[in-house]
Amino acid sequence: MLDRREFVFLLLFAAAVLLAFVWPAETTAPAGSLPATAGIEDADPATDITGVVVDVRGRPVGGALITSDLHLFGRAPLYLPDWTRPEIEGPTTVTARDGTFVLTVGHGEIADFCVRPQVHGEAMVAWRRPGDHLRITVTDGADVVVTVRERTGEPVADARVVLLVDRPAVGDILWHSGVTNAAGRHTFSRLSAAGVVRIFARESGRESRETTTTIPTSGRVTADLTLPKVARSSEDSDPPDFIAGRVLDPAGNPLPGARIATECDQGMSDVSGRFRLRSRGHGNKIAIWAPGYGRVAEATEGWSGSRDIRLGPGRVLSGRVLDASGAVQPDVRVDLVGEDLLAPEHALSDARGSFRFADLSPGKYLVAVMPGNERGCHRRIVVEPDADRTDVELRLP
Repeated sequence: MLDRREFVFLLLFAAAVLLAFVWPAETTAPAGSLPATAGIEDADPATDITGVVVDVRGRPVGGALITSDLHLFGRAPLYLPDWTRPEIEGPTTVTARDGTFVLTVGHGEIADFCVRPQVHGEAMVAWRRPGDHLRITVTDGADVVVTVRERTGEPVADARVVLLVDRPAVGDILWHSGVTNAAGRHTFSRLSAAGVVRIFARESGRESRETTTTIPTSGRVTADLTLPKVARSSEDSDPPDFIAGRVLDPAGNPLPGARIATECDQGMSDVSGRFRLRSRGHGNKIAIWAPGYGRVAEATEGWSGSRDIRLGPGRVLSGRVLDASGAVQPDVRVDLVGEDLLAPEHALSDARGSFRFADLSPGKYLVAVMPGNERGCHRRIVVEPDADRTDVELRLP
């Protein structure tokens, strides 16, 4: 017979063994191989995005893989859906044992990144900038299985499937894409729960109708898409004009790799700083920028021959969003409007209520906050030529 102490000991031991099976480890690598912390205090706010990944109970998630994509033309948002904007593969990292991470994306870059824990569903984070500090909560994931067929019912292989997750609170979308297999099927595995999801498919110029669904916290969702018989034809017969120029640094030297965008085209300057893009003219603008330099927007109407565009040193506009009591407000969209921006830009305040716009030219800007349906606030700011950094505090009423 076991005495009481031995019985309690065996009971606790059995509970611990059972818990080890039903409560899997969060790490994708042995815990001992991960650093205790990512060293956020040593991160460079000019190049690094930092944060911590936790589960719904607030426990750190170590060993989660973080991959990123950099918006090639994110500096001047085009009048196109987010999923059509070209991106390049960015850096990757893994969260430390305490769930912290440092992701070095580079000076002035805009990044989307995906957090993939071993156990939970993946989390997508969009439109983040160096200097942002995030707290990312991952939930259990659900699979979304999409099947693409012809009108005759035949499966369509190699069709591009796009899944868009609307985020009205911050005014943007997250997106996933994939290609169907021989059975016309593609599975988006372990996606985080989401309310409004739009799905469509494309193949050889054909595009299906959108279908909408929601993603639960776990389980499986299916969606069936049908492609039309023929591709949609373009009715745009207005031939574009072309504009050309050369991008120079403050000393007048050619600046290769500068990013240039119009409302209908985009490109990068070559080794001699030269570029040639399509433009519709009629009062439209061309935007030119490069990491570390101030952005410039020029009117394309009347553009003739090749112009030299000289970029000056980039300036930083940063600040914090607070409520009426002075408490920080995270995940609030901050809009920036200025003469040297092709379109309004936006940032999200981080866990400390901070936001940051880099690589600005000197000039007048409007900074505005409109959190959901609440009353917002705005400030008119002047970025001076001799000020490397301008700080602003936005206090909600």
